[in-house]
Amino acid sequence: MKKSKFQFSNPNLVNLVFEVNPDFDEKLFESLKLESQTKVVKMQSQNKANVEMHLDIGGVEKEYPFAIKITMASDFMWEDGLEETLVDRLLKANATSLILSYMRPIISNITNNSKYSVFNLPFLDMQNNEADIEEV
Repeated sequence: MKKSKFQFSNPNLVNLVFEVNPDFDEKLFESLKLESQTKVVKMQSQNKANVEMHLDIGGVEKEYPFAIKITMASDFMWEDGLEETLVDRLLKANATSLILSYMRPIISNITNNSKYSVFNLPFLDMQNNEADIEEV
């Protein structure tokens, strides 16, 4: 097996909020809302970028049992010779998919310790992830 030219450092938890909704009405529940925002800061002088992903799950509206706000970040590095458009696609899609995989056990652990059933974050298609890339 060959090592990828695109690597990462261990993702770290930046922020986490879990709040049970006291006004939850089970009759209104259909599914949990998922919304994400991604911030990419790319260093011009190095082949390095920081990717921060924020995920909102559920909410304070009556149809949701809880609200989770979680933010994780990681540094990504790549070898010389990778095209910039490929690097940007990797940062928007692959990097966020990797960060999601680190969020998944945190979310399932927290919800499993609540009065509600465990929530397992599903696989999400990040191919069309809207992420602004800021170069510094």
